[in-house]
Amino acid sequence: MRWLGVVVLAACQSGIPSTPPKPTAPITNAAPPASPLLHRFDVGFTHACARTSDARVACWGQNERGQLGDGTRIDRYTPVLVPGLTDIEGVAASDEHSCAWSTAGTVWCWGGNGVGEYTPNPVRIEIPPVLEVQAGGTDTCALLRDHGVRCWFPELWHSGGSPSDVPEARGATAIAVGRYTTVALMPGGTVLRWMPSTSGPTDMTKEPTLTGVTRVLADRGFSARFLVERDGTWLSYRMSPENNTAITVPLPTGFAPRALDELQACELAGGGVRCMALNPETDAFGTPAIIDNTAGAVDVKLSSTAPLSTPPMGCASFADGSLRCWGPATSLGAGERSTVERATDIPGLDDIVELTSLDDDAATATCARRKTGHVVCWGELGYIGGIPLRTPRDLGIRDAIALIADLDGVCVARGPKKVTCYSDKEPLDTTYRFTATSAPINGGWCDLDKRGIAMCTWPAEEKPTEQPEGDAHPVPRSVGPLRRIWPAASSGCAERRSDGTLACWFTDGRQGSPTFNDTITGTYKASVVDVATMPNYTVYSDYDFCFVQTDGHVACISTMSFDRIDVLPGVTDAVEIAVGNGGFCARTKAGRVACWSETFRRNAEPTHDGSFGAIAFIEGIDDAAHLAGNAHAMCALRANGHVACWGHRDHIGTGTADRGPTTVSALKL
Repeated sequence: MRWLGVVVLAACQSGIPSTPPKPTAPITNAAPPASPLLHRFDVGFTHACARTSDARVACWGQNERGQLGDGTRIDRYTPVLVPGLTDIEGVAASDEHSCAWSTAGTVWCWGGNGVGEYTPNPVRIEIPPVLEVQAGGTDTCALLRDHGVRCWFPELWHSGGSPSDVPEARGATAIAVGRYTTVALMPGGTVLRWMPSTSGPTDMTKEPTLTGVTRVLADRGFSARFLVERDGTWLSYRMSPENNTAITVPLPTGFAPRALDELQACELAGGGVRCMALNPETDAFGTPAIIDNTAGAVDVKLSSTAPLSTPPMGCASFADGSLRCWGPATSLGAGERSTVERATDIPGLDDIVELTSLDDDAATATCARRKTGHVVCWGELGYIGGIPLRTPRDLGIRDAIALIADLDGVCVARGPKKVTCYSDKEPLDTTYRFTATSAPINGGWCDLDKRGIAMCTWPAEEKPTEQPEGDAHPVPRSVGPLRRIWPAASSGCAERRSDGTLACWFTDGRQGSPTFNDTITGTYKASVVDVATMPNYTVYSDYDFCFVQTDGHVACISTMSFDRIDVLPGVTDAVEIAVGNGGFCARTKAGRVACWSETFRRNAEPTHDGSFGAIAFIEGIDDAAHLAGNAHAMCALRANGHVACWGHRDHIGTGTADRGPTTVSALKL
């Protein structure tokens, strides 16, 4: 499970082991420098790396592709040293890989290449001496000491070769590397931008309206946004996907960003790190808010992406050489105890009878139905502007009788044939009728007809349709007559009428070509009570399906290897399962909630340490009646009508951080 929290990394660097999972004995460091260097630390997707005070490299967090560089693929809850690297100047981290460079300008990289290959040990990159290295979402670029620019993708250290020269950027004074847009600051303050690709830079463009620029930042997420400072004012440039032109919007007056990801920009303010939400598809800005426990911060870095599948990660450094991080608790370097989550009741919600969540790239929220028929939502409800609602908002409905939600939004049943749907667009009224057995799929529903065939509809179509198999139907007809279905955006499971076996598949859903195939790819022969499917946008998902069996145990299976079923240890009385906050949660008959990361299977393989990773019961919950999760939060409807949530602080409905900071002595910058 990837939980939200804040951690302080301080004091004793030399307790960091190079290969064992836990430090054993602290050793005093040399005094930290008077002020941190620019590249003393960096944050990837769910891991981070730092240059220690004795010029070595320490990494921590999730390690599914060897991005920690310690020669393993074992997640590390406290920092571990990258063996063999000394005299280090700076570090860079991204989704699946990390890099470091020495005071002599030599570069090493390690980790995954985005297509399943990985190298968990540092590999030297053949490149002239560098001033700095930046890792984008997947590619990496270096500003050379002769002010040239060279870029490479992670395939380089798997297949050999040299980084590509970017001749147009010769003479650059600074670079900002993004996932879809990389920019170089040129002499005179002009800006050159291009799109990274495995064959070299494409769409090379010199922005004609930009001169006198002094700083640049690029989003390593999916918005293709970059920020520039000119004459003391910051501008946001978001690249239009339709024509690759820049849409320019000034940032609020006085806001001076130091870090940028897909969902937010952060600055250093008097009270600490202050962050402002950004809508990745529009130019809406949220109200800047201080990150707790960051007063006195001297630098801040944000995740290489703010993925929908996990709470966004960030770290701030301080003058004493300490580092404090927030985001997935398994990535904070705080030790195993930090992975235990505490749920927080939402004030004012005490009469809830139904709970559901929606999970779209422009809408990631939780909604609840009151006894009175009112509906409230919190989190990111796209049509309101894409800025998270940190406390519940009433939708203005007074006659709700049921809720149903999926990736594209939440729909409210208000009568026999009266339904209002909310997503990233304005509310839509439809006359389609859904029932208690309707299964959500891609913003619509699927129901089984008398034949046991799934009939699916979307609100705009008004009536159910049975699609041909070749159209990648959400529920492939080849699985046969069905008794129950659990479809998802790109995958799903169903219980067969004939023998009660569970059939699972993996497709691109209603639109597009299949990812693996659009027919049955595996069967599970145990009877089940409930099924949860990990969304297809989860970058590191070793499990795609988890099931509650009739005996109360939880079993998980991956679409990558249907030949293996793993049973979750420690849970024997589960009655419900849900996916959200970057992992799975199961509700037990006793009302407790157990949660785990989708990566626990990898840590249980024989080549690793035998641990099942972060499996923990949520603190403060012993009366859960229902679970609902989305990418950034998980919520439990309690037996007394209250709702308690955990996860990203903008999505748990309380208006504040979900818990206080955890302090650990692990390293100094």
